[in-house]
Amino acid sequence: MKKFFLLFFIGVIIVSCSDDYSIVSSVDNNNPLKMVEADASSQLDAMLAYQSLMEVCLNGKTRAVSTDYPSYYGGAYINENNKLIVYSTDLSFNSDIYKLTGTNNIMIEQCTYSYSELTNVMEALNGYKKKNFGNDIARNFDLFYVDDAHNCIVVELKDYSENSIKAFKENVSNSSAIIFRQSKGDFRELVDSVNAGSQITLAVSSTQTGYGSVGYRAKTTNGTIGIVTAAHVALKGKKLKYKGVEFAQADESRWQNSGNLDAAFCPISNFSYQPANLIDGSSNYLSTSLSLPGVGTLVNKRGQTTGSSSGNIVSTNASCTVGTTLFEGLTSVSKQMTCQGGDSGGIVYTYVSAQQKRFTVGIIKGIDANGLVYYTKAPEIDSAFNLSRY
Repeated sequence: MKKFFLLFFIGVIIVSCSDDYSIVSSVDNNNPLKMVEADASSQLDAMLAYQSLMEVCLNGKTRAVSTDYPSYYGGAYINENNKLIVYSTDLSFNSDIYKLTGTNNIMIEQCTYSYSELTNVMEALNGYKKKNFGNDIARNFDLFYVDDAHNCIVVELKDYSENSIKAFKENVSNSSAIIFRQSKGDFRELVDSVNAGSQITLAVSSTQTGYGSVGYRAKTTNGTIGIVTAAHVALKGKKLKYKGVEFAQADESRWQNSGNLDAAFCPISNFSYQPANLIDGSSNYLSTSLSLPGVGTLVNKRGQTTGSSSGNIVSTNASCTVGTTLFEGLTSVSKQMTCQGGDSGGIVYTYVSAQQKRFTVGIIKGIDANGLVYYTKAPEIDSAFNLSRY
């Protein structure tokens, strides 16, 4: 009999963000691996309005550039009352915003900076990091992100002195949209060392193995089936094991651990093991529909170490550095979403009971020193690797 499963790895990333969202924790402290979900149905109207807005701006793309946004648009987020807040630099365009969102059931607020301005600043910071990894100024800021809810960009500095801030402004960016904060620690990718044969494992060396979690199943245009997980879990060209049995191998041509992706597609090599959409530890199934949710949206995760937990999206444009590699365009989630070693590569999804769907959202990369979890966006993974959910 064939075995059907969907395992969940989840890695962790570090980019610090303000945490303005309060939710009821979905973790069962007596049994952390028990399947518990947070339902985003109360946010459905706001989610649909944001989706309509992004469909116009993105026009079928998974990533936007500054010129894609209306000149007056300043960003959007779902607040604690589940209402979509849309920022505008010019309130005379309110009627246009209502048309873009397809509803009047939103709140429009004045802001200082357009989203195009914020995106341009992020692109400048990413560009400086890429060109100057070796200098002291670049090494001093590893974490930075767009804070949509506060219409600004947060840059965390390891050396938070006046001289360091001055050097940043003189050499990197003097934008008034930037807020500086003291960094609390470095980026961590959570792959634990374990004995061979436990859960899904990957050989790190001749004497050591690492383990993580699978995100979701996918297939190529020619019908090759496999699973998607984090690239720092499934090393390029290496084989994966499930309960000690080799079942998949990371595709060298569909593997990326830089830029906007920490993801690997791993075709199934042992067909006694077939990936399914069943969420590990539950009777719940992932939808094959992908989603790009906005700030404030309630999302869930499943990982093999910590099981289920949930949180609200804090930023959809966050950058961080691991070693000398810059990651950009990541999404961060509030610290109510808990992760530990072995969760790398796990699934992030949005559960909307009103639509009877669990939308595939992303793959966990890591966690920052403030406890915020970061993930790679699923639509960007599938677009880059030419994959589809099934």
